[in-house]
Amino acid sequence: MAIGKYSRGKLEAIIKSVHSNIPETEGHIEPGGSDTHLQYNDGGSFGGVSSLLYNSGTGHLAIPDDKRLYFGTNSDAYIEYAEDSGDFLTISGSSNGIVLSGSTVQIRGTLEGASPLKIAGGIEIVPSSDGGAATNMKFGDDIKLYFGDDDDAYLQFKNSASQYLEISSSGAGIVLSGSAVKVDGYLGIGANLESNAITHAITLPEVNDNGGKIKAVAYTTYSSIRYKDNIQPIENPLATLTKLKGVTFNWKRNNTPDIGFVAEEVGRHLPEIVDWETDTQYAQSMDYSKIVPLLVESIKSQQKQIDKLHAEIKSLKKI
Repeated sequence: MAIGKYSRGKLEAIIKSVHSNIPETEGHIEPGGSDTHLQYNDGGSFGGVSSLLYNSGTGHLAIPDDKRLYFGTNSDAYIEYAEDSGDFLTISGSSNGIVLSGSTVQIRGTLEGASPLKIAGGIEIVPSSDGGAATNMKFGDDIKLYFGDDDDAYLQFKNSASQYLEISSSGAGIVLSGSAVKVDGYLGIGANLESNAITHAITLPEVNDNGGKIKAVAYTTYSSIRYKDNIQPIENPLATLTKLKGVTFNWKRNNTPDIGFVAEEVGRHLPEIVDWETDTQYAQSMDYSKIVPLLVESIKSQQKQIDKLHAEIKSLKKI
């Protein structure tokens, strides 16, 4: 059958020719890629198949590994899952930083940074909202927590040495403020912790200068009868006192002269006032204040002898 001067075959050929020359914007062009791929408008035509995947069932938009999702006209910031360089998510902000806004910002895992982490407004540690593990802030071994604009002071747990907490202050010192300050253990002032030199509640080094001295208006000693049992008078105080030998000497550590006793010699007669090393060969120290009761009783004993002699002399004068 012919239409006008064209046969059917001729018309079909013309239609096919016209249809093949219609611009893509005026006809139907099949998209590329799989069912979940997204394509973009490239000057009115389908662009190449992008790497973005959209799942209409879940509503999820997926970005493949090592591909960046940029933000800003000048690609100022981006998000990327870095599969090939560490297997982690990178959120790269602009030169002015990143703002995380919300009533709660939760980080599950470890927060690390290649540069110092700066937080304005302070940090408040609160109990876990889900009733899970106890909330805390942790610093690893030999990591310093600095204070002051110029890193003036710091705290650190020194695991590389003898596993102790180090509190390092500025040149002006440390202030411990409170109605009471408790030291649960021994306190060494100027003593070396790593050499186990701290042996008493308060230990100072064996130097005859201010570093080895304590200055106060008075010292008090527990002495109430409620703390004591088996109270007896000192026997033969004068005899014991005469066995003690006061000496002059020089301290080996700084060669300064001093006066006192030799603890090992005192320990032979008054072992109660001498602290010994574990090998019992050498003494650590002695309590000089415990000589006072011995002196008092010796003076009293000596005074009895003096009084007796005065009485005898007085009797002789009457003859």
